[in-house]
Amino acid sequence: MLLVRAVLVCVIGALLIALGILALNRPEMPLCERCDVIVISAEALGAGTAMPRLAALAESGIAFDRAYSSAPWSVPANAALLTGYYPWDMRIWDGVDRIPEGTRTLATRFATAGYRTALFSNGFAAPEFGFGQGFATTQGSLTTDDDSELMSGALAWLEASESETPSFLFLHTAAIGFPY
Repeated sequence: MLLVRAVLVCVIGALLIALGILALNRPEMPLCERCDVIVISAEALGAGTAMPRLAALAESGIAFDRAYSSAPWSVPANAALLTGYYPWDMRIWDGVDRIPEGTRTLATRFATAGYRTALFSNGFAAPEFGFGQGFATTQGSLTTDDDSELMSGALAWLEASESETPSFLFLHTAAIGFPY
């Protein structure tokens, strides 16, 4: 019995080592070579909400059919999305909480990789809550609820892109869910 266990341990160990070697030697396959990244976040948007224009936009990119929020409202949920930390690890939960200064955000990582970065928000993902960290351009605030101004600003920013410079845009809207 002891011999069988020893053989099993050796076989399992050899398999794990082989898998590790295969994983290390696997070539990196990027989804695209320095492509533009647009993240759209919307408050109070139910799972069954029909959004034909958004669905059409997703057809030319990558859409996630099973994305789950780490929190039930936008400040902690978007903070987690943009930092990779759970909201409770950053002590973000209440309406007055903000992303801690100096937190390395997704925007910071994109900027370091040579991307243009912009945040357009008319809700709780506003610079007032620390969401501007790492973004070269920010527009909007918590007190703005005009989607047309927000969308035209984001489109103008995207169109101003230099062809060789990829872009990272984080667009957050609260007005899409009005009235609550």
